[in-house]
Parts: sequence; C-alpha cells; structure tokens
Amino acid sequence: MNTQIKMRWCGFACYQIVLSDGTVILTDPCQYGMGEQWSAEPDYRRYADKTAADLLDRCDYVLLSHTHFDHVQDLPYVLDKFPDARVIVPDGGALPLVLKLNYSTLRRNIQIAGDKDRLCFPEFTLDCCRGKHTLFASTDPFFAHIQEQDYKTAFREADGSFDPIEAMFSASGGLDFRNYVISAPGGMRIFLWAGQILEDFRRFQYQGLKPDVMFVQIAGSNVGGDRTNPSGEIIGSFTMDVQPQVVLPIHQEKFTKANLLRVQEECSRYYQDRHSPIRYENPRAYEWFTIARDETGVHTEGC
Repeated sequence: MNTQIKMRWCGFACYQIVLSDGTVILTDPCQYGMGEQWSAEPDYRRYADKTAADLLDRCDYVLLSHTHFDHVQDLPYVLDKFPDARVIVPDGGALPLVLKLNYSTLRRNIQIAGDKDRLCFPEFTLDCCRGKHTLFASTDPFFAHIQEQDYKTAFREADGSFDPIEAMFSASGGLDFRNYVISAPGGMRIFLWAGQILEDFRRFQYQGLKPDVMFVQIAGSNVGGDRTNPSGEIIGSFTMDVQPQVVLPIHQEKFTKANLLRVQEECSRYYQDRHSPIRYENPRAYEWFTIARDETGVHTEGC
C-alpha cells in the first residue's frame, strides 16, 4: 500500500511529522532559544526567537521522550495554542510534568506511556519502550558540578530554599525515558530512538525491528565522545541491529554540517561494507522533506 508522510527538523529533538491523513505529531517541543550557545550553524538559529508553537498550524499529538528542559520547554506554548492536543509522556514523568507546569490532569489530555504499552489512537498506533538517557558529560563544568551534588544541594531557589518540584522534574527527565514506534496508515513504521547506545542494555528489544524510518540521537557519547571529531561506527552498528530502511539524526544542533556529513559518510560506508541497503539522511534545518513507502521500498525526497 502506498503512503507518504512529511517531516522537518526544528532543532534539538523537535520534529514535526505530518501523516498522510494530515495528522500532526510533534516530538519533544523545544525550539525557542536555539541561539549560538546551542547551535553549531547559523541556519539552525533561523527561528531562535520563535517557540515550537509559532511554527505550527496544527498539532494533534505531542510525544515526549523525557522531561528535560530541551525536550519540553515549548510545551506550554503548544498547549496554549492547541489545547486539545494529546500529550504522551513517560509514566514516571507525568506527575512532575503537571506539577512543574501547574496543569490539572482533569483539564489537559495527558496520556501516560508505560514500558511495553501500546496506545491505539484513531490515526496511528504507538508502541512504547523504556530507554536509557545519555549520561551527563563529565567534561562539561555544569554537568560535572551537578553530578557531584545531591538534589537537595543542587536545586535551590534564589533564597536558598530547596525546590522539590524542580528536583523531581529533573530526576524524572533523567531516569524515566521512552522510545516510540509509530505505526502509521499505509503500514509505515517510524522508530523514534534516543539515548546512549552503549549503555542501553535493552537493545534486544530493537534488534530486527525493521522500521521504515529510524530516528537516532547523535549525542557526543554516540559518536565516540567527541563532537569535533565524530565517528559513525557506534551508530552504524546499532542501526544495523535494528535494520531500518532510512536513518535520520536527532539532537544534532551542536554538530557542524561538516561533522554531520562525516557521520553520514561513515555510517553509509559501514552499511555498504556489510551489504546493507540502509540509507542515512541529513535533513536540513526547518526544511520539509517527504518519505514515501510503496511496493518497491521507502523513498526520500528533499533531505
């Protein structure tokens, strides 16, 4: 059966996904503030003064992998603009999320996602898998500082008082994480995966999954520990286990285009050496591209 979807990358782990029936799925809404501090390339900062909501004409679903700020910062703006959008959040992060944002669960359509849950929405089916978040990079002074402190020391207000909601919110963001498989109309499957490859001991869950499209996080830990001199071998090996037809990066804002191309080339060479048809694509920031599936396979246009 033929089917086609549209996508675009909007910074951090935020993608807009438009299914063939027009349903809009937003992943990890954080776009505002994509300034020089976060972005390796000027065009990544094209809409640094806009929120994810400003880039949307429609939003039906929001998928949250976890609740760290660079995955949920723009959620309040999205829900203000699209109050009926369903928000899917890891079950351990749901309570901290509503407390942090001061939302009533009676008023907001928040759907909790447990490990091995299958959520059957009218437009698609969502399978949820527990994952492993990337470890804090000890070379980063901020994260090294946080690692050395307990939460009661780290999360203080200006007056020195401990903020239990902020601490709970941050803890759930690091400890409770979900990967998702979207089974869309026409049989297309999209696997949204993020985390630390070498520390994800649930890899057996993904082996031989064979999705049409796989998102993979290219954090520093997944490219050999150095964003300025990245290796594609870890990602190449992991994605070979999963066997998607197309691989797309997420959270690539801190990589230069040259280094993104290097990861792509090394992964492509890894696939070729093993006679695999997997294709690694590098979408341009904020530019729409299409992925089509028919009897001959999966095809991309505009990446």
